[in-house]
Parts: sequence; structure tokens; C-alpha cells
Amino acid sequence: MGLADLARVLPDEPRWVETRWMLRERRATVTGLTGDRRHFVASCTQRPLIAIVGRPDHAFIAGVAQRAPRAAEALAADEHGDHAALALGGWRRVVAHIFGWPDALPVPDAPDPGEARLLTPAEVAALQHVPRVLHQELVGAVAYSPVAGAFAGGAPVAFCYASGITETLWDVSVDTLEGFRRRGLAQQAFRCLAAVLRERGKWPVWGALDWNAPSLALAATLGFRPSGRLAFFDRD
Repeated sequence: MGLADLARVLPDEPRWVETRWMLRERRATVTGLTGDRRHFVASCTQRPLIAIVGRPDHAFIAGVAQRAPRAAEALAADEHGDHAALALGGWRRVVAHIFGWPDALPVPDAPDPGEARLLTPAEVAALQHVPRVLHQELVGAVAYSPVAGAFAGGAPVAFCYASGITETLWDVSVDTLEGFRRRGLAQQAFRCLAAVLRERGKWPVWGALDWNAPSLALAATLGFRPSGRLAFFDRD
């Protein structure tokens, strides 16, 4: 069974969007796969992300975690969080709230292009006013996702891209530069990308950690509704 086939083991629902994306796009390595294909560990080759599916043997989880970079993050279904935690000693565990887009709510129209628009790969590569870590994220994202920028003073200062895309869903990632927050610019970037991906039959998904009150509030403001939870682990 190939990675794309393995993705079909999981339903195309909001909490699995990043895991299914890395499998469908063949941007992962898999270890600990059981004979029934229900339990395994997937390590993303695009960014430092680990997906723990089901209850694979602890040795496989621990081995992937030990090889992962310090900045790696790990996800597991909420009901399997205790199992994953036993193999992730020293990692912090928090709840990630996952939100979906209501079927009855239209995806918002794109803003005026002068406010927000898609950036070309060349424009993303040439960004000089963006912090290095965020710039690296945007350069990596534009290889598989459109990147929208919201403008202030003639330059893009808020960005939105998909951190995962499946048959019908996309996972929203937004970032706004310091000094430009709380001005609605992230919403403009989101509206731009949501309108583009709506034409491709993709609906947005929002994830926020339980301590991130601004992200939880923005999800509600935009119209998202609770859809599920994941166990989120990192080393901070």
C-alpha cells in the first residue's frame, strides 16, 4: 500500500487534514505500520511535523521523536493522546481545537486586490521585510499552496496559506507581522485565499491550541464552528 492509499484509511474530515495531506502528496515517511493499516507514525518531509495515527508501538513513536528536530510538533487523535504521551517523555501536551466551515455559511468573497491578493513564487522568495523563520515557511508553502498577502503601505504584511490540502479541505495558516496586528489584515488574507480555494472545491479548516485565545477568537469571528480535537505535543 502506497502513501496515497494509506491516506484513504482516514476520513476526509477537519482533524485529519494535515496528516492526509502529507500522505496524499507523498511528503512523509511511515514507520510502525500494522497489518490492518490502522496504526502508524508518519513523519512529514516538508516541515517538522509528526502524525501519530491510532496506537502504534511505543518504540516506533519514540524512535521518530528522537530523530526529529528540536522544533518538531506531533499530533494524535484526542482519544489516542494518552497512548502517544507515554512514548513522548519530556514533550509538552496541550489540546488543539479543530474547527470546520459550516455547510450553510458561504465562503466570503475575496477583498479588493489592492487590499489582498495572491503572491507569485518570485514575490514570496524576494520578501525582505519578513522574519527569517516566517520567510522559510512561506517559501516552503508556495511549493504546494497559493500564498495570499494582505497589504499595508504597499507591502504584504499579513499572509495566509494552506498548511495542508486534501480532496475537499484546506488547513488555514495565517501570520501577521508585528506592528500590523489587530487591524483585520489576517482576515483579508484569509478571505483572498478562501475565495481562490472555494473555486477548487476546498473548504477551510482552522486549528488553534487551547492557550491561544486570539486564534480561538478569530476562528469564531470568521465563522468557523467546533469540529473536533487533537492532542498536540512539542518540546517547548
